Amino acid sequence: PTNSTTVITASMSSLDWSWDFGDGSSVYTAQNPTHSYTIAGNYTIEMISETDQGCADTTTQTIVIDPKPRASFLADTACLHQTTTFTDLSTVPTGSVVAWNWSISGNPTVQNPTTVFSSDGTFPISLTVTTDSVCTDDTTINIVVRPLPTPDFSFAPQEIFIFDTKVCFFNSSTGAIGYQWDFDFTGPDGTSTNPAPCTVTFPNTNEGNYNVKLVAINQYGCKDSVYNE
Repeated sequence: PTNSTTVITASMSSLDWSWDFGDGSSVYTAQNPTHSYTIAGNYTIEMISETDQGCADTTTQTIVIDPKPRASFLADTACLHQTTTFTDLSTVPTGSVVAWNWSISGNPTVQNPTTVFSSDGTFPISLTVTTDSVCTDDTTINIVVRPLPTPDFSFAPQEIFIFDTKVCFFNSSTGAIGYQWDFDFTGPDGTSTNPAPCTVTFPNTNEGNYNVKLVAINQYGCKDSVYNE
């Protein structure tokens, strides 16, 4: 008897594929599938290719799925024309976050940047973080930039004498709910939180000018100040 062997050739288009991604998910039958893992870890992928004649081959490969970071941050109360600090709170189960990209002025890449807003309103601020395994995540928070109060005051009399150093202050500030006065002299009467302190007794020991400062504070904690003498 004569033994004979038939060699069967097959093109790629005639092959069937079976992919097992090692995480209990359904088997894929596409030639070049994509798959998303929900849990980080090591997985063994098995691919079986089979001809229409039933000839098959199997190959396996182990891959490492690194954990995805969780992008997170917070910001100080944002006040118009004043410095706002952003604090990164991003985490990753293993490894570390090594890069930060912020969508604020200048597109800084430091972990905890600062910025100054030139107009009030609501602004979406985004943070994209990258880990040492090049996994990324991003988040966006709407930052509300608050307007500043407008401090202003007057006083009478405009000139005081050593024998009568009492002055009455009139507060004409707008958009404020709190006030801090500095009358430019030391002692218990040198400052006040009274909205309109009347009467303030200045020292009568020396002649000179007093540079009085008023800080106005609104309901958001934003402050602005004005000086008068």
